[in-house]
Formats: sequence, structure tokens, C-alpha cells
Amino acid sequence: NFEPVTIRIDTGRIDLMLRDKAGTLYHLEEQRNMRLKDLHRFGIYHFQAAEKWMKTKITDIILMSGKPYNGEKSIKTGTGTYSPLIIDLTQKDGRKRLKELKKEISAGIYDNLIELVFLPLYGKEKKEDRSKMAIEVLDYEIKLLKKDKLPDKLVIATIIMSNKIVDKKLLKKFYEEVKNMLDILEIAREDGMKTGIQNGMELGMQQGMEQGMEQGKIETLDDLYRQGILTLKQYNEMAEPLR
Repeated sequence: NFEPVTIRIDTGRIDLMLRDKAGTLYHLEEQRNMRLKDLHRFGIYHFQAAEKWMKTKITDIILMSGKPYNGEKSIKTGTGTYSPLIIDLTQKDGRKRLKELKKEISAGIYDNLIELVFLPLYGKEKKEDRSKMAIEVLDYEIKLLKKDKLPDKLVIATIIMSNKIVDKKLLKKFYEEVKNMLDILEIAREDGMKTGIQNGMELGMQQGMEQGMEQGKIETLDDLYRQGILTLKQYNEMAEPLR
């Protein structure tokens, strides 16, 4: 997170700064019920970031949800233009997209898992319907998590994204369920590691004993050959299977 300090801003802070492999920076904002003054605020953040990371390309991305926004999408002055990339989530059909994602995942395609996080923000539905949508997504994610087909961080991210959409008490229950599952998965992993180590030790001991017994047999044959009890031909015939 980047906290603006050059110009005092009391209404918020930058959401996220991302850097790709090419060194380009992306300033990502998620804004519900966007207003024109939010666009001006993001413009201030953008140029503060430009001051901090000079000579670096910075692209602003605004994920817009909640009530549809029909205001200006850019700020134009006599000096220049602030024109961020605005992704209007209110125009997306969350239920339709969830069905499509479920179909993809059932077919073993996991390329778009991260989109599940944003589904609670899709569409223009009322809060009650949006809450049902978020709960449906979380229920589905937890089923995937139980099958170890979804990273736990994505479920937590969806819980965070569902804040102010789903009742806090219910969100807490989802979080506790995920937390308990993670504890169980961690115990299972630890048990698996312990079992693997134990099996490895037992196998190693068995192999060591077998190798030791074979080595002992060879040393006995060496002694018998040195004492003249075995001929060279007899020694080679008996020692060859042990090597």
C-alpha cells in the first residue's frame, strides 16, 4: 500500500500498486458507488505515484461496482488529461458468469479461478440479491477448497470483497470454517510428512540391514578364500550374486 503524504487526503488511500515483469506499474482501485470526486481523488493518487516512481509507466485501473456510474470517465484540463482504465462491473452478469466458471472448472480448466473473487461485485442487483450471490460464490469456493482445487487465499479474498454485502456475522462464520479447514489441512499435511518420514526410515533401515547382511557374507567369503578353504572359482561363483 502507498499512503499519500505530499498532499493530505482524508477520504481514503491508494488500494494497490502492482509491478509486472517489464517494470510497468499498475495502480488498482476498487470503488463502489463511484462519484466524480472519486475520479479526481484517484487522479491525485496517480500523480503522487508518478512523483515517487519517476520515469516509470503507470496505468490506473478502476474496478467500478455498486450503483452504475454515468459521470465523466476522464478529467480534462488545459494542461492535460487523466484517463484511467475503468472496468464497469455493474454491467456484468454475475450469475451467468458463475455458471460458466463452474462449467470450466468441472472440465478441469482453472485459468479463471481468480474471477470468483470479483463475482459478488458484478451486476446491478439489490443488496439482498447481491448478498445471496456472494454466499453462493463462497459456498462453491469452500467446496473447491475441500477438494484442494482452490487456493485458500482466494476464499479469504472473496470474504474481504463481500464486506458490506454479506452480514458480518455470516462472513465471520465463513472465515471460521475456512480457518478450521486450513488447520485440518495443515494437520493432514504434517501427518503425511511424518508418515512419509517414518516409512522412509523403515525402508532405509530394511535396505541397510539387507546391504549389511550381503556385505557380511562377502567378508566371510573373503576370509574363507584367504584361508584356502575356497578356491578362486568357488569364491567367484558364490560372491557374484552378492555384488
